[in-house]
Amino acid sequence: MKKIFTSLLCTCFLFLSTQLVAQRYVEEVFTDVVTVLDQPYGANVGIITGAPVLDTLNADYYMPDGDTIDARPLVVVVHTGSFLPRVQNGTTTGAKDDYTVTEICTRLAKQGYVAAAIEYRLGWNPLDTSEISRRTQLIQAAYRGVQDVRMFIRGARKAHAEANNPYGIDPSKIAVIGQGTGGYISLATASLDKQDEIYINKFTNPITGVPMVDTTLFGDIYGVKAGAINVPNHVGYSSDFSFAMNLGGALGDSSWIDENSIPSAGAHVVTDPFAPFGLDPVNGGVSCEGPVIVPTTGEFVVNVAGTKCVINALNSNGANDIINDNYSAIASDINDAIRSQTYAEDNLWAIAPTVAGTPQSGPWDFWSEAVYSQIPHPLCQDPFPSCNFHTINLQSNPDMSQAKADAYIDTVLHIFSTRANLILNTLNTNTDDVINDISVKFAPNPSSDVIYINSPEEQILGIEVYSLDGSLVSAQRNIQTNMAEIRKAHLTSGIYIAKLHYERGIVTEKIVFE
Repeated sequence: MKKIFTSLLCTCFLFLSTQLVAQRYVEEVFTDVVTVLDQPYGANVGIITGAPVLDTLNADYYMPDGDTIDARPLVVVVHTGSFLPRVQNGTTTGAKDDYTVTEICTRLAKQGYVAAAIEYRLGWNPLDTSEISRRTQLIQAAYRGVQDVRMFIRGARKAHAEANNPYGIDPSKIAVIGQGTGGYISLATASLDKQDEIYINKFTNPITGVPMVDTTLFGDIYGVKAGAINVPNHVGYSSDFSFAMNLGGALGDSSWIDENSIPSAGAHVVTDPFAPFGLDPVNGGVSCEGPVIVPTTGEFVVNVAGTKCVINALNSNGANDIINDNYSAIASDINDAIRSQTYAEDNLWAIAPTVAGTPQSGPWDFWSEAVYSQIPHPLCQDPFPSCNFHTINLQSNPDMSQAKADAYIDTVLHIFSTRANLILNTLNTNTDDVINDISVKFAPNPSSDVIYINSPEEQILGIEVYSLDGSLVSAQRNIQTNMAEIRKAHLTSGIYIAKLHYERGIVTEKIVFE
């Protein structure tokens, strides 16, 4: 099929690349897609009604029709929406059936993946007049979103292990795509892996000195420890995944990024008015402190790390080495052209606005003009009778059309799929022959927290941890190291089997967490 790459610098041009032989997980190889909608994956406490209420969270599954494989990579797709329902948030987007989400999921299924568009808990008050209160509510909303993505991943692994794998997934191959607000969630889920990382100055009330996220209320960052308004789901299964991509959005703080962060790619409009791209407005360099602005009021919430900052850091600290060191495997006219763009980083599509010098966001979005031109927008005032949800949202996407959205989605999925295939499939195919001539030490074992692994003779390529019933509960992919560690984190106390992958085969060891 043809892939359309839209490069927008000063003018718009189209670049076509034709793949003569379709490759599963990179190109579309299926014609039809099976969808299973509104399947519950867990329940937790939300505040969208203004008071804590137990929410059932649903997912829509997209699968290739006629596929003979029943162990397929899973892609979790997280929608946008400012943590509020569509329309209520002042925009034409904000649900798992948005055009961008359904189109991405459909195309991924045609490439051979299982795609899941998930709900997550909504609720905060962007109209609050207190900056501290707005910031507190927003970080709490993002925290719940991170918990929900991890809850879904654990639930998918549980369904694979205990419910006869109803959606035909491979639980060792999972990726996440987040769009807009979902980009905030995917970036945080890929980097925020230690509880104390949330306790930083900007997420601490400057008046009371109390952290804005109280774990006695909200539980831990994985959602597996109970809080007054957090219900653990699918405890004992792993929340790990192997690759992330964000379409817009930003990361709560750059300090969350380290060499253990999940390999990631991003796409972001340089002039996005709602989420910072990551440029210093003075010198044009990388900035890790840009403002989050409430779309409907223009009020400041908090400074966060834009996509350029995040991808720059991941490329620099080695987290993205799995992609960058194997770039020849994903090289294409599209990927090469993206690398050459103004403000580009490896694995970052720095998108210039279609109308030069104007603030724009979400070029992959599409909505029905017929529907949304009939809905009055709260920002509309007389004498502007033509002002409505359609015209207001055109201000940040002035040439919105289905053809434009499709072209951007084409390029986004080329960026995603070439890298996901590299990470989830191509580089995870080492032999399973058991080898006994490698010196490996696990210590301390048993442990109450972390077990360190020393393999001085050969590098470990990956680590999998299984429960005694054979369920995969934790995975580290493509780590290429002589020194590694297995943390108890969300795991319950008990006996597990660690499988270490080497170039020549595998080593297994019984480990115990107390």
